Amino acid sequence: MKLFTVLMITVLSSLYAQRSGAQITIGPDKLPVAGDSYTTTSMDTANVLEGTAGGNKVWNFSGLTPAGVPTVLEYIGAAGTPYEQRFPSATLAGIVIEGVDTSFTYFTTASNRLSALGYASSNGVIQYSDPEVQMATPLNFNDPFSDQFRGEMEGEGFVVRTIGSISVHNDSYGMITLPGGATSPAARVKFVRQSIDSTFVGGVPVFTTQMRSESYEWFTLASKFPVLQIAYHERTTNGNTQRFKQVEYNTNQTTDVKDRDNGGIASTFLLEQNYPNPFNPSTTIRFVVPVGSHVTLKVYDILGREVRTLVDGTLNAGSHSVLFDASDIAGGTYIYRLNAGRLSTARKFVLAK
Repeated sequence: MKLFTVLMITVLSSLYAQRSGAQITIGPDKLPVAGDSYTTTSMDTANVLEGTAGGNKVWNFSGLTPAGVPTVLEYIGAAGTPYEQRFPSATLAGIVIEGVDTSFTYFTTASNRLSALGYASSNGVIQYSDPEVQMATPLNFNDPFSDQFRGEMEGEGFVVRTIGSISVHNDSYGMITLPGGATSPAARVKFVRQSIDSTFVGGVPVFTTQMRSESYEWFTLASKFPVLQIAYHERTTNGNTQRFKQVEYNTNQTTDVKDRDNGGIASTFLLEQNYPNPFNPSTTIRFVVPVGSHVTLKVYDILGREVRTLVDGTLNAGSHSVLFDASDIAGGTYIYRLNAGRLSTARKFVLAK
């Protein structure tokens, strides 16, 4: 599962700076709302370092190269989602689609805080009796905050209990250079999240998993979402420890993934928002593939179940469009996902019946 970790990059920010390299305050007006979305792409982790804390820093990430396919995060209102009854106080749901599985994170943004109430997918539902506050605003340079959380997932014959803590610190400001060469003032926020999952069968503890993530996220004036994350993860189960590093780059939009051919010329992988949207009963979906490849364009319901295959075959490089007639399916929110070779991205639309 990508960032979020899955969820840590869902922590969003409001950024203000009076001059280049100025201290930046993360404010409440840029916490997520229904309709927000963004895409992150895994980057090569070699020789990528977060640097030290402090003021007037210079971070140069212009040399980062993609090492994975994009992941799209969508935010919608919690009402009408499959698990809304399990999270009655939630006002917002974050959706990540990986393959045919759809995972939901339920939030509230009350009191200018982004608080996770739990997670749900076909694999189970984790409900927090003590929510996880992922961001408290406003957050000025050198401001820290911390929170503790606990939750439980009950399965057939077993129970998993989770306890954990999170600490957040706006520890640096300066200038950042991103892939492509764009430079802007930025704030760096450090997140340290630790949790212990204990699995019980018949009331007897069977095994314990400890997880620790230390991540650094950069926020700029132009983007509502973190533009870059460097994260270090550690997972220990019954004494066996695994460690790995992630670097995630936010393209700041849901459809733009840049590739380069052997001649160094930029080409584009693009999935446009369908038009019209909302629609009834038909809509047009346009997309661009950078090279000739096997392409699929599929529609899924909010549970991740495939509803329709619109494209499944080899297409030439260039622009394409498909008319989707939804006369025979029920109204609601759906996801359409485009795959071309190793590239993948998705958007959502609303069938208004």
